[in-house]
Amino acid sequence: MKDTNERNASVPGAEDHSVLPPSTGKLSCYGKDCYYFSKEEKTWMESKQSCQDLGSSLIKIDDQEEQVFIQSKIKYSHWIGLEDFQNSNDGRCGCLKSINIIPEVCSKPFPYICEKMFTCLDN
Repeated sequence: MKDTNERNASVPGAEDHSVLPPSTGKLSCYGKDCYYFSKEEKTWMESKQSCQDLGSSLIKIDDQEEQVFIQSKIKYSHWIGLEDFQNSNDGRCGCLKSINIIPEVCSKPFPYICEKMFTCLDN
């Protein structure tokens, strides 16, 4: 089982020179990855850009264990890094809910989850 730690979004010393915006979300670490859970609601494209601005990307869930961890941290829908969900032609993107992943219209505003390898510091 991977180690987990939670940190405030304003964690100093994040790898690179990317710093998470203070008080706009939280940072949770799982194994070597850390996840930024935004409080802001944005469209999928805006969310993707916000993650890129932080030097990260919308989360790509690699396995069931990671999905269970991420879903344990959310109560509401969040954008993840799935675009053109299930080859839909109507502009649907991946949205993670607390129990499953569903296609949503990409222009709807939701909070989002960024993923990046960070150095998480113990307090």
